[in-house]
Amino acid sequence: MSKLYPKVLLFSKGVLMGLADIVPGVSGGTMALITGIYEDLIFSINSIEPIAILSSLVKRDFDRFKKLLTKIELVFLINLGLGIIIAIFLASKLIIYALNFFPTYTYSFFFGLILVSAIKIYERIDGQKGFYPILFLIIGIVFAFLVTGLEKLGLLHTPIIIFFSGALAVLAMVLPGISGSFILLIIGQYEYMLNTLHNLSTRFLEASLFVFGAILSLFAFTDALSFILKKYKRKTLAFLTGLMIGALRLPGSKLIYAEQIFQKINFKWNIVTISSTIIFFLIGSIFVFVIEK
Repeated sequence: MSKLYPKVLLFSKGVLMGLADIVPGVSGGTMALITGIYEDLIFSINSIEPIAILSSLVKRDFDRFKKLLTKIELVFLINLGLGIIIAIFLASKLIIYALNFFPTYTYSFFFGLILVSAIKIYERIDGQKGFYPILFLIIGIVFAFLVTGLEKLGLLHTPIIIFFSGALAVLAMVLPGISGSFILLIIGQYEYMLNTLHNLSTRFLEASLFVFGAILSLFAFTDALSFILKKYKRKTLAFLTGLMIGALRLPGSKLIYAEQIFQKINFKWNIVTISSTIIFFLIGSIFVFVIEK
């Protein structure tokens, strides 16, 4: 049981990351940071050398292939990856249902979760905060605030757009605060790729292009982020915290303008909806203490 528990816990954290990646305005990277596995995730991905692995297989140099595999945290990545994939495939419809029929409760839950998480993560930064961590915090806030305010672009679903959509989405998913699903929403690919997920038999090519773009972007970006985390950890954590705070613009605007945005479900603010929204905000806030490392 003691050996199984860490794997189950890691799988559960993967599920949380997968669920977060589905919601526009929420990032799987945020969940990784909250649950204390963000640095392990970045360093584990960075330990993979895809070109060297492929080269060793082509040359049938199996000794080198085995050495390259031993450098990778396979147990960590497999358990976490399974949780993410299962959550995305099985829970995507549930999340979309919640966003369509209970949007204010869903967004208030994530608002509370992200806000409290940002505060707690900033508190984890070692030593005196000083000028530079505060500066990078502000830069992160401004950057995420501007990104989450971008207008939606009506781009076509061409192969090149789908490829770069995967690249941008996974980059955003890795960064706390910047939502991959929101980036897809901005470039007009969110609903299309969500439908692709549920129609793989007819859209296998589109899914493959998206995944290929995501994989290339993931390895390139985590390599750079791994270096930055090692050399400028305090400043990087401050910047990532800023991203989370700035990204609150999206769920916040959904709540402020709820009556205009959610007219299709005839949403109105009253004593019941206000009370319920506050309750879900508190649940999201408390949830941080349950899942944090």
